[in-house]
Amino acid sequence: MNRKGGLNPAAVAAAGVLLALAVSLPARAGLFDDDEARRRIESLRKELAQQGNDNEARIAKLEELIRNIGVVELVRQLDQMNGEIARLREAGQGGAGLAKKSAAGVSG
Repeated sequence: MNRKGGLNPAAVAAAGVLLALAVSLPARAGLFDDDEARRRIESLRKELAQQGNDNEARIAKLEELIRNIGVVELVRQLDQMNGEIARLREAGQGGAGLAKKSAAGVSG
């Protein structure tokens, strides 16, 4: 206050400058925080997209393995059936051969 009871203009100006600085600092900090948050969100989006791509590749590999396992199982079953057919043919031929030999022995 000056001698007349009024406010000192220099003190009012200084208080105004200090008040303006005090108000502007949090605003700048807030803008910086928003920029940082945006960068982090973008980084997380990229990571999530990469994980999605990795998961799709893994799923494709698993599906291929499952398909191959099915084929391998079918081949195994086919081999078993071919072996069984071969045994039946041998048994059939062996049985027919025995019947011929028996018939030859009876008539001979």
